[in-house]
Amino acid sequence: MDTKFLPKGSLVLVTGVTGYIGGWVANELIASGYRVRGALRNQDKGKVLQTFFEEKFGKGTFEISLVPDYTIPGAHHNALHGVSGIIHLAADFPTSPDPKDIVNPAIAAIKSILADAAAEETVKRFVLTSSSVAAASPTMSKVFTFNSESWNDFAIKQAYEKPENHRSDQAYIIHAASKALTERAAWTFMKNTKPGFVLNTVLPNFAMGPILFDGMGGNTRDRFRGFFYNDESDVKFMQWLGSQYWINVLDIARIHVAALIEEDVKGERLYAFGNKYTYNGLVDAVVEYDPKRKAEDVPPKIEDPGPDLSSVDDARSVELLRRLGQEGWTGWAETLRASVE
Repeated sequence: MDTKFLPKGSLVLVTGVTGYIGGWVANELIASGYRVRGALRNQDKGKVLQTFFEEKFGKGTFEISLVPDYTIPGAHHNALHGVSGIIHLAADFPTSPDPKDIVNPAIAAIKSILADAAAEETVKRFVLTSSSVAAASPTMSKVFTFNSESWNDFAIKQAYEKPENHRSDQAYIIHAASKALTERAAWTFMKNTKPGFVLNTVLPNFAMGPILFDGMGGNTRDRFRGFFYNDESDVKFMQWLGSQYWINVLDIARIHVAALIEEDVKGERLYAFGNKYTYNGLVDAVVEYDPKRKAEDVPPKIEDPGPDLSSVDDARSVELLRRLGQEGWTGWAETLRASVE
């Protein structure tokens, strides 16, 4: 007997489905017995994904719906026909120093899809992919806990500073502010509108692990892979990123599935952080994994930036993984191997 909130066979809309996390979310949904409709702006990318899923799972498991502009009211009307659940991952990374160019469209997009979902009686669950940086940016030598009340107010304030006060990592700051403000807008919509569906959010950290298939982008995983093979640009990126948390992309996908289908998960922020890493610890991992590598081919170490003293309230996420048959976060050895081979 199917005891999940969404019965198997239900149709789920996934935006951002051609992305690293989005592709795996769709894969885990179909593997769990659900049908997926991918909302995307580029039909060619969707066709590749559709061919992959149909060859793996069979005809009728995955379909495409074009949504050229996520930000306009009614943009998702056709895509939502007959849908029982939504997982909204689509987001753009900043390319402009003006936060309005990123934050405003992101908020418009979440308001649009939430309003369109509220108009569809069949929609019962909505899962929004937020981010660790919606809660806080990585901070060394400071004791704090990521919890349901954590918001990155620092990034929101810094994103709107005058240009002369911009930081060297302003694009990252704007990204963090966009994630925080978009998630807040979603919760505000729920409070004010009280639609006929439940909202949960997932806040993932640095995603690593396997790619869905060759040619499917890996985003942060590709950055780590470049670092592993001592690519100068990716080494600098990982040095700038410093020390924080890593998580296997499959764990992130499964937390999304649980947020969608578990009956008692209602109005929750679910952290998908996994385990801590340090940059210098990653360098040691390269040597341990490939002990015969020449010293000049090993990424250089950096001055210790201090310990990461943060903790994360992720007991609920770990519990949900267990319900899905997995005992805790995927281990480092398996994740490393899948990231670099």
